[in-house]
Amino acid sequence: VSVETDGLGLPAISADIRRALPRYLAIALAEAGRDDFPAGTRLVVRVTEVYLSSSPDGDDVGSLSTGDAMEGEARLLDAQGRVLLRKRLSGRATPSPAGFGSIVTNERRRIDALLQSFAYWAARSI
Repeated sequence: VSVETDGLGLPAISADIRRALPRYLAIALAEAGRDDFPAGTRLVVRVTEVYLSSSPDGDDVGSLSTGDAMEGEARLLDAQGRVLLRKRLSGRATPSPAGFGSIVTNERRRIDALLQSFAYWAARSI
């Protein structure tokens, strides 16, 4: 599993994504029963956009998007680097989920919640 964040333009968030997403992907793939890829197969995930809502309940006035969001794509490559599968991915999370109190100002926890959602949907899409 490799993660690309080139062009995201957010160095601190990019570093968090590159560090945490491979772990969340491995967990989500195992839970979904998708950890049986042929030898030499690589999963490359590229995160292209991160959106953090300015509203604690995720309902930005005038916005088409509600809550926090992450967009990207997954590519499954064979041992020779040929693309076997390409899927567009997204993950969504509410800035202050029930039980966590307001985390609208805590970017790291919000990014972490997005990464978990993104990994969950990636594992089910490939």
